[in-house]
Amino acid sequence: MGGRLDRLGDRPLPDPGTLVRKLREEYGLPDSDELFRRVKTWAVTGNPQLEQYIRRCLASLRKHRDELRFVGDKVPPRDILARGIPLLAVPSLPNRTLSLVMFDPDRLTLHTIVVGLPGTGKTTLVRGLLRLLSKLCPWVRIIVFDPNRSYLDVCTWPDWLAARLLDLCLNPFAPPDRYALDAWLSETLDVLCLDELKHSRYLLQCRIDWLFALARSREARGEPFCYPSLVDLRNNLAAKRERPGSVMERYREAALNVIEGRVRTCATLYDCARGMEPFLSNTRARIATEGIGNVANMEFLFSHLIHFVAARRSLEPLEMPPSLHTLIVLEEAQMLLQPRAEGISFYQNMMLRMRALGVGILFVSQDLSRIDPLIVAACGNIFAFAQSSRGNKRAVQATLDLSPRETGLLGELPPGVVFARMAGHREWPYPFVAHVPMED
Repeated sequence: MGGRLDRLGDRPLPDPGTLVRKLREEYGLPDSDELFRRVKTWAVTGNPQLEQYIRRCLASLRKHRDELRFVGDKVPPRDILARGIPLLAVPSLPNRTLSLVMFDPDRLTLHTIVVGLPGTGKTTLVRGLLRLLSKLCPWVRIIVFDPNRSYLDVCTWPDWLAARLLDLCLNPFAPPDRYALDAWLSETLDVLCLDELKHSRYLLQCRIDWLFALARSREARGEPFCYPSLVDLRNNLAAKRERPGSVMERYREAALNVIEGRVRTCATLYDCARGMEPFLSNTRARIATEGIGNVANMEFLFSHLIHFVAARRSLEPLEMPPSLHTLIVLEEAQMLLQPRAEGISFYQNMMLRMRALGVGILFVSQDLSRIDPLIVAACGNIFAFAQSSRGNKRAVQATLDLSPRETGLLGELPPGVVFARMAGHREWPYPFVAHVPMED
């Protein structure tokens, strides 16, 4: 309907309400545009000369729109996305220039996915976001998992703390300051016993209780209290066997194999008596994960870290609706978030909990189809760059609710052009084509 407005000839124009909506949504005219006043006047007077003027304006707008090769079915007016940081730019009709649109940083608490082929602009978008947050929102805490050194020159000292994954030595059994230990250990066991260890939870709880009792007895004798580590748990499982042939013995053997595998491939990560508090005391941190080939180690660190961040944040005063307090950026997210029957619900539940805490997660991936639908459904912001495979196009089409014409554009988008959608946005929940400002 909107594509034929300039070809109506002597046919009546759409009713004023439909016409105003089309001017606003399909042509991106701001509410302050003079044409809206003309349409309202025509609706009252029915002036034929004014009607011809409106028809000429529609024909001009359609002409300019047809000259734009990459444009979505709907174009956001400049005054709709006017709050936040200048993250993107959209075509502005009728002059076909690019106008900045603002992205509200607090929307990052609804979580974000950035997907696209290599070289299409994913990293440029995230780098620009990190620069803007660091400059305009210095109170926001940021943690970046960087496996490809893509953010090395953005996350620089002294504003950023850099750490190698192998040097972190983080202990999942050490709670945040002021967090109840019993509640923390129960939650940590839930995180630890995902997937392979799901049947060993009771056994591991008994062993961890024994290790903490040993640490307290040493403290009573005047020795410093040391939190048991994952290596201590491994050693305990290896030294203390259950009754031969029993179910608990099978669970012990299975748990020992899993934990032994993790410790063997990355022992320094797990053998420590301190928690994550010293590392997370910095406002911004970049974790270099290059050289970590074992996905289980990455998943262990990421799952326990987001659990720690959520628990730590829950101890602080909260506000509703929550403002952005912490942003966690995960590159190559498809490694951890592939569809699977077990474990993925933990991430979804944690993401929903984080929304109320002002903690957002930004996933960067090449393939949307390789990310579990539960994770995609929990994300309120989607940025989709060029796609090549049919599966990814279908996934993007379903997630962003694209039309067939817009879906066809997915394979043709040049670098730096992206389909964006902010689901649940009060004024503009529609997908639109935007440009990522290039780096200097």
